[in-house]
Amino acid sequence: MIYIDCTSTYSINTMTGIQRVVRNILDSYVADAELSQKVQPIVYTSRGFVPVENLQSHEYSTGNEKEKEEKKQLVDLKNIFSIQNIKLFLQRLPFLYKVAKFFYFYMKRFLASKKEVNESIIFTKDDTILFLDATWNLPIWDDLNTIKKSESKIVFVIYDLIPIYYSQFCNVAHREDFEKFFVKSLDFADQYIGISQTVIDDVKKYALTTKHERLNEIKYDYFYLGS
Repeated sequence: MIYIDCTSTYSINTMTGIQRVVRNILDSYVADAELSQKVQPIVYTSRGFVPVENLQSHEYSTGNEKEKEEKKQLVDLKNIFSIQNIKLFLQRLPFLYKVAKFFYFYMKRFLASKKEVNESIIFTKDDTILFLDATWNLPIWDDLNTIKKSESKIVFVIYDLIPIYYSQFCNVAHREDFEKFFVKSLDFADQYIGISQTVIDDVKKYALTTKHERLNEIKYDYFYLGS
């Protein structure tokens, strides 16, 4: 099974480029009957990773009008933090932004954990977990440690390293969060996938500067958005 994380898109609908990628891939998942047997969108909650449909009041299947309605509900992934001006204001105050983000995310996880069936996924060595969404704010490391022990494959999609190489274009909180995320991800990643060869070359370059002990175990690949 390939598990695709879409936590950020589910939680905060900001219509970013990353979220458009997530939606398009989930669109393809719902529309393809064969893939639907092998691919599962998931969300991170207080109980770990759970299937998206466990947080909804319906079940998914393929076929006619029901498929269209399920597809719409799957990719219309909640619009909670929709007031962009508030977010932009908080980003100018790094400490307050971190506190607000921490509170918001944990409340979201708590509320998600109370919705219907919410059994966490038990990963096996035949599984792959693909972090396609914006992952750098998720406190996933303890769960990834368990997943790593199960021998599941852990893959991170990297869209760019702008917060690291062009930090002047990012607020301090985002730069720090992203850098910490990337360095920590080296403990678990089996593979990084960039959205272009340039991006994956940057990933390799930066990974080498960390001198991490797992560098020889990590694979790298890339694809072009829209291809």
